[in-house]
Amino acid sequence: MPQLPARTQLIDPFAPTTNSIIRFKAWPALNDEKLAAAAHVARRRRLRIDDASLHHLFAGETLQARLARALAARRAIDVKEFFEAFEFFARTRGSLRGKPGAPGAATLVDIAGGHGLVGALFAVFEWRRFERVLVADLHRPPSFGEVLQAVDEVAPWAARRLAYVEVEEADMR
Repeated sequence: MPQLPARTQLIDPFAPTTNSIIRFKAWPALNDEKLAAAAHVARRRRLRIDDASLHHLFAGETLQARLARALAARRAIDVKEFFEAFEFFARTRGSLRGKPGAPGAATLVDIAGGHGLVGALFAVFEWRRFERVLVADLHRPPSFGEVLQAVDEVAPWAARRLAYVEVEEADMR
């Protein structure tokens, strides 16, 4: 394993903190600890459109805000899963390879994708680099259908590129 430079610090974005380390890239407003606590970012409860603690985060007409509201309206996933998926996407999207605009652009496969939100985010925001996004897991959960409906509502081009594949455990090795 390569050695990290001495000044490199690995940060768990969901670990409790008492200082001002930037933990959230996708939703930077949550770097305010009081705001993050009020939004219950680390709790397992359903994302809901009527949750007043999330209104200011999901305000506006950006694609990110519209997708967040569509997911919340469907109570598609837990708050914790929602923020984890967005953070994983925000931190990894630049490191994946895909050929923007090239014929036969790459297919992204989200292994053990569960509800499929990470794959959906790539289909929505990285559609130039990835022609198809496959979410692969042992069983397709009902929450994937909710995620897909939310994506179709705000980004129909992405919904057509997103598919779920049920695979055997041995196939994922």
